[in-house]
Amino acid sequence: MNSYVHIKVGKQMQKTKIRHNTGSPYYNEYFVFEFKTNLQVLNDKTITLTVFRPKHIFRRKKILGYITMDIATVWNQPDHQFYRKWAILSTPKSNFAGPRGYLKVTITILTKGQIPKIPIINPLEEDDIETNLLLPEGVTMERRRALFVFKVYKAIDVTRKTSQMPVVNEDDQDRDRRNRRDYPNVYFKVTFAGLTAKTSVKRRTSHPKWNESLTIAEMYPALCQKIKLELCYKLHMRKRVKCVKYLQLTSISSDKDDGFLPTFGPAYIYFYRKTVAGEEFAGKVLLSLETKIFTDIQSKTRCVFKESIPPILETSLWNFEDILVFIAIINVSAIHVHYLPKPISFELGFGRTKAIELANGNLLLPKYYTRRYNPKTLDSNFWHIDFDNSFPCLHKVAYYPNLRRRLYIANIIGTIAYNLKQRISELDYLFRHNQGKSEMIGDKLLEFCAYTSESCKKCMDLVQNAISICVTNLDTEKGKYCVRELADIEEMCQKIYNPRSKKNSFARAQRIYERIRLLVDHPQETLPDVLLWMRFENEKVSCLKFAAKDLIYSSTPDEAGRYCGKISTLYFKRKKFNKSKSPVVCKSDLYLWLGLKKDSQECLKLLPPGFEYNNVDEIPDFLSLKESIIFQCRVHIYQGRFGLAYDYTGLSDFFVTVIVGERCKRTKVRHATLNPIWNETLIFRHVVAYGKREQIAQKPPPIIVEITDQDKCCQTEHVGRCELIPVIKFKNTVYGPPDFPPRLAWRDIHNENIIVGDMLASAELLEVTEGVKEEDDLNDDNIPVADDIRPKLENYRLEVHFWGLRDLHKVQHLSVMKPKVLIECGEEKLWSDNVSHNLNFVNPIKCIDIKLPNYEEFLPPLSIKLLDMRAFGNLKYIGNHSTHIQEFVFHPIIRNDWEKQLAGFGLKSYESLRSHKDSFYVDMNMDEKKEHKLTLNVFDEQKKEHPKCCCLGRCVIRCMHLLGKRNKIVKEVVEDDDESEEDNVDWWTKYYASLDGTAEESTVHHVKNPNFKLKIYNDELENQADFRGFTDIVGKFKLYRGKTTGDDVEDESFVIGTLKCKISVYAWPPVDELHYVTPSGFSLEDGFFQGYPNNGSLDFVVRVYCVRGIKLTPKDLAGKCDAYVVIRMDQSVINDSKNYVPKNVNPTFGRCFEFSGSFPKDHSLTLSVWDWDRSSRRDLIGETRIDLENRVYTAHRANCGLQFEYKEFADGPCPWRDQQRPTEILEKLCLTHSLPPPEYSPESVRIGSVEFTAPIAVGDDKRSSLKENVALNALHNWNRIPVAGCHLVPEHVETRSLYNPSKPGLEQGKIQLWIDVFPLTEDRPVPDMVNIKPRKPVSYELRVTIWNTEEVVLNEDDFFGDKKSDIYVKGWLGRPDKPQQTDTHYRSLNGEGNFNWRFVFPFDYLSTENKAIQMKKENAFDIDLTELKIPCRLVLQVWDNDIFSKDDFLGTLTLELNRFPRGAKLVKDCTLKMLGTNAPKINLFKTRRTRGWWPFIGPSLDSKQILTVRTLIRKNKIENLLFFKGKLDVELELVTAEEAAANPVGLGRSKPSPLAPPKRPETSFAWFSNPLKTCRFIVWKNLKYKILKVFLILVLLVFIGVAIYSFPGYSVKKLLHA
Repeated sequence: MNSYVHIKVGKQMQKTKIRHNTGSPYYNEYFVFEFKTNLQVLNDKTITLTVFRPKHIFRRKKILGYITMDIATVWNQPDHQFYRKWAILSTPKSNFAGPRGYLKVTITILTKGQIPKIPIINPLEEDDIETNLLLPEGVTMERRRALFVFKVYKAIDVTRKTSQMPVVNEDDQDRDRRNRRDYPNVYFKVTFAGLTAKTSVKRRTSHPKWNESLTIAEMYPALCQKIKLELCYKLHMRKRVKCVKYLQLTSISSDKDDGFLPTFGPAYIYFYRKTVAGEEFAGKVLLSLETKIFTDIQSKTRCVFKESIPPILETSLWNFEDILVFIAIINVSAIHVHYLPKPISFELGFGRTKAIELANGNLLLPKYYTRRYNPKTLDSNFWHIDFDNSFPCLHKVAYYPNLRRRLYIANIIGTIAYNLKQRISELDYLFRHNQGKSEMIGDKLLEFCAYTSESCKKCMDLVQNAISICVTNLDTEKGKYCVRELADIEEMCQKIYNPRSKKNSFARAQRIYERIRLLVDHPQETLPDVLLWMRFENEKVSCLKFAAKDLIYSSTPDEAGRYCGKISTLYFKRKKFNKSKSPVVCKSDLYLWLGLKKDSQECLKLLPPGFEYNNVDEIPDFLSLKESIIFQCRVHIYQGRFGLAYDYTGLSDFFVTVIVGERCKRTKVRHATLNPIWNETLIFRHVVAYGKREQIAQKPPPIIVEITDQDKCCQTEHVGRCELIPVIKFKNTVYGPPDFPPRLAWRDIHNENIIVGDMLASAELLEVTEGVKEEDDLNDDNIPVADDIRPKLENYRLEVHFWGLRDLHKVQHLSVMKPKVLIECGEEKLWSDNVSHNLNFVNPIKCIDIKLPNYEEFLPPLSIKLLDMRAFGNLKYIGNHSTHIQEFVFHPIIRNDWEKQLAGFGLKSYESLRSHKDSFYVDMNMDEKKEHKLTLNVFDEQKKEHPKCCCLGRCVIRCMHLLGKRNKIVKEVVEDDDESEEDNVDWWTKYYASLDGTAEESTVHHVKNPNFKLKIYNDELENQADFRGFTDIVGKFKLYRGKTTGDDVEDESFVIGTLKCKISVYAWPPVDELHYVTPSGFSLEDGFFQGYPNNGSLDFVVRVYCVRGIKLTPKDLAGKCDAYVVIRMDQSVINDSKNYVPKNVNPTFGRCFEFSGSFPKDHSLTLSVWDWDRSSRRDLIGETRIDLENRVYTAHRANCGLQFEYKEFADGPCPWRDQQRPTEILEKLCLTHSLPPPEYSPESVRIGSVEFTAPIAVGDDKRSSLKENVALNALHNWNRIPVAGCHLVPEHVETRSLYNPSKPGLEQGKIQLWIDVFPLTEDRPVPDMVNIKPRKPVSYELRVTIWNTEEVVLNEDDFFGDKKSDIYVKGWLGRPDKPQQTDTHYRSLNGEGNFNWRFVFPFDYLSTENKAIQMKKENAFDIDLTELKIPCRLVLQVWDNDIFSKDDFLGTLTLELNRFPRGAKLVKDCTLKMLGTNAPKINLFKTRRTRGWWPFIGPSLDSKQILTVRTLIRKNKIENLLFFKGKLDVELELVTAEEAAANPVGLGRSKPSPLAPPKRPETSFAWFSNPLKTCRFIVWKNLKYKILKVFLILVLLVFIGVAIYSFPGYSVKKLLHA
């Protein structure tokens, strides 16, 4: 069968190559689809994978199977991907709801800057389809056909556009005409799983009635988790989506054992139209959903149809009540000057808003409109509305179903979730601050369990009572589901706490919170949202939207909404705004309430004390305030720190505006900084607060703090804002600790939902004593923050090791000629010296004494500025970098403590170690060093007192090791009998032996030597946590110039250069007279950077080993690329286009490139991968940049990775490739870190208190390398050395991501490589290159001799009903495009077949990847051959030969040549158990020849077993569908191409080396070519008795006829005596 896969993502489509003549095609193709959109639009797109049989001249293409899912399903998976999953294929017209095949795919969604994560898999595991299906969590393989029936009854209050306030002189005719234009042509659309159904179009109406059911037939559970509902209209031959709602399947169904099918309503769905300033009500649709599981096997899997249904009577479903919404506007302030001057009014929306009527030519404002107010201002920046103690009230009454119980339950569960979140946050804070062992955590966990258990019990009773009055099926099922979940959570609370594992208990608590949070929202909306619009004249500019559950009233506090009956501070915001302006229009204080109209008096009772109203019996139009509390507000603004620049210079000019009530004040502008220090206290007098003192203390009024950047010409740009919650002091409280004075704290500054910085500030409200006259606060000068509020300062030293400047760009088309660096910490400044001609600093070490706060959280940020000295002493600003100072703080170490850590817990100096010089070791045989082991011996004073006991214990341990080693040696000998190591060993053998489950290859290469390996990193070497970016000696700081965005990818364009330096901040001078040292043991008094390398010039040789590319982005139309490598280092360029790898997105390069350079000129290297094109421009695939300088100057020794085994002679495949031997490296490290020199024994080495033993087996012939291997083991475990230890870079291959500058942040593939950098010195020559040329495939010839078959199924009947089969065997290796087959054994009556037939398959085999290599042209126009890597798999099939119809497939046998089951010696031992995972396996590449019996398997096609097949599919037992189909006697022989040429054989039974013809029974013949045998063995065998009878009858008849014929003549003769 021929097939290909068609991939469609949204509207983009790709397809694979056609694979011929196989039912198990191997595609191995990679496609990339790129979108530039937001996540919501992306999640709406669907992914469809369809397997087609290609069209033929006599037939059309046919769908063999497909699978459809939405992108949201992939996005919700871990790491946003399905990795190597088997997708279940189905067909639109299948006979039964079972899988039609499986397609193995990897689907990954990557966002900008994200790197794909490859899960770790076990390559030795069998690829079980059942356990590795492409299904979301909770979805089982048992998928049935379902009908999703959407019943759409009608829509109400549908309008096409927003109704505006009418013109006063508009007549009735014009108004009617305008209203008719507002009525659209409406239809409703449902989209699910890529299928769309829509109703009929209702013309010119706002209340369309459809009464139609839209049915979508799809598999359930579906792979699409969202149902898209659209209310649309059609106008002027155009279709336009009006508004959209989504139904999540997880919220309207449950996939658990006691779950329920998707169901919904009947219920109203409220739609909202998105506008420039917010949202507005667009209409509501009465809808229901019912899911039916059906078993009609003749129906289509995917289809859509529409039917008419009877209308529904709403009054029979619900009880309707008058619902009242009440909003009182108490305060409107902080109106930004950008939105003025215009009169302001407010409008309340609750459902549809009718047009405003006219009375006598005047506007008649309803109760949900306010009059227009002219704002006032106390300065020119912010305005406010002066209500003159008459606060407007808005209210609206609407007629809706009384379903408040849903809202009550949602609020109760929401309150529980909120309280649990608070407790989770407290526990998380305790764990993050290293208090995991405190008793407080145990108490908090017990409190969490008690509260959760008690809350669940109360909530269960309420939910159970609500189930009895549920009006829809979803209410009932949701209620039952909620009760079960709460009962399960309550039971979990009894087992959650474990004193021994508090972190696990905390993880269980987090899972409980997540489960309760999912129970809060109900998919069926009860009431529409409440909208409060802010109007500037007739234009709506902003909107506040409230969910009904947040405003609903209830006499029970837990059931009431969070805003109900309270004065809340809320902000009006604009959806679309200029980024330079604030998105906040104004601040408002609102009193909100929603409930039944008959409970309106309860709304007024909840008003805070001091408010009065006139109409007692009616809902008031205005409120007045008779009582209030007067405060004085003090706001302390100390400093800020920002990561984004708002000027084109890369700096900003910040000032702060504080808004308290109707007043605002500003601080001074701090110019050209990202870390401003304001140090100001702003005082506001006569601040009014509403409510009782208890209410104010419980919820203090927030203070708005807005940060602004001042640009040239006094233009301002909004940065962000935050809220300060003041500390309140009433008259009866004392101004003193612990609350006063208020403590400064860092407050996050938000711009929309983004944190742009933080600010150190605090605020306090002081109640003013009656009779005290308050002065006007406008005349107060800004005063500094009081000393008792500011953090206390201590003496520190800031020391900087200036290294150099790199990659400086031109500024305003001028090069930077004389750069200088300025480091600012608070108000202190540190200048660097000038740089030399090579951009390295002449005097690198500089220091300055500074004062810093004593608390770490108050430490100021560090600002690094680069300036250029121009003519006449002018300093030109170039760029800057801002960072936190905490990461550079070093806590000095006392020398005695430093020595204790190095020497051990109880030793105080190195001299005490030397007394134990010879007592630590026990003599052992050199040949017994078989295991990789690290021995750490730490000695204390007790060991010194009992040395004999210590030695005795070590002897026992050594003996135990010896016993283990001997057992291990015996085991290894046994294993060596089964498998011998390959002779052909090279670097690629080491590479593939080191691959783990994250690699694409699924083959593991076993080698006898455990140290014959290397480390493969899945990302960049500098990104490994153990190596800290190689910034331990030379730090890197990117200098920015321009308006940064906070996006690392986008901000790369603003990088003006890089500063390399190392910064250290430590307390100095010390308060005591102790001797402090650096981590390397040098006296801290002489500076921190003693022993650091010199930043002078250094010549070096660098070698770049490019191993292979991984998933490169295709650049050709065929989905391939012709990749080659280009490497650039300063002016040196190597273009390797001659060695491009054709038509491969996973190319194997195997190339080594060498450069000569010198630091600092050649400090970095750029490697790019290009796509080679013959006739067009060559395309850049991606590039990566590598910092060579930091790899050389690092304690991790990244210039050349340490191998895992040292070989003294360079005769092996991978000799030692470093300039220094391990002993020399170890001695140098000890000298650098002031450690004692290594002390070697015959088999180990000791450094201080740590002992290292030999890691490998060394015989007598390699005793000279033992010392080096012992030292090498110490280097690999150098991180175990106290204080000075760190991880050293091992021999490795790193995987680097490739990025294209035209597509920033999107990975274009990966490349695996490693880099060696060798400094050029006279005494140390550069080692030889490592040969990594790709191993060429070896040519083999596989000779398959088909001898016999037994028990092959008989699927034909002859003319007389006898079972038979005309057997022949077909086979191929790898791809089935060139199969070979035997002759036919005709008329096999018992399944036996005799062939003596030979197949010969020549192929090329690559052992490192376990793949067969085929080179061929994909089409006639290709110039280059395409390399195809296919599994080295032999497929043998048994068929039944038919003359006048297609041959019948009987069974198959698949054998992986490197790992297939051992054949049975006897035919009776050949069973299906031989194909099990635990059956013994053999490798034909080692055995070279084998013969045996193997079973054929295949699906059953017997009509009597079709019911069994359906049952197995329904039970997910797919493997039981494979039945025994026969036995095959086959001989396999594998020879090399040279052996095949020396000893050739022929195909079939041909010469040379012909096979003898088989001895087939006489019954084996073709009936049409052997008529005599047909008569003998078919006709005579079955009809001989009938033939004899017929013959006798014919003879008798002839005799009788002759007698009758002769009787007259004979009678006459008798009578006449003739």
